[in-house]
Amino acid sequence: MHELSIVTSIMEQSLSICKENKAHEIKEIEIEIGSLSGIDKSSFSFVIESVKHSYGLGKCNFVMNFISNNRVCNNCQTSFSADYFLGDICKKCGSGFLVLKGNSEVKIKSILIE
Repeated sequence: MHELSIVTSIMEQSLSICKENKAHEIKEIEIEIGSLSGIDKSSFSFVIESVKHSYGLGKCNFVMNFISNNRVCNNCQTSFSADYFLGDICKKCGSGFLVLKGNSEVKIKSILIE
């Protein structure tokens, strides 16, 4: 369960930013989660709720944005949603040479401090 180490890292980084800016409270942490990160949404939410009080972030709102991946045609460079499925054929040129592109990162997008 790598969600725990990622969540604790996010909380520690957020608290460090709060301290650097001489803020008193973190109101919100917005997190971007790439679709290829291997993060399970329900596990990630559970871990946040389980440990946020121990970091003094009980009142903090956590916003999770899951970034979807896409497919790119190697022939015509058309990009489209990975949800699109037509036998792995490009919807523009009909090529079968498609590459799955996505984001495997988990990162802090923004922190609202006071």
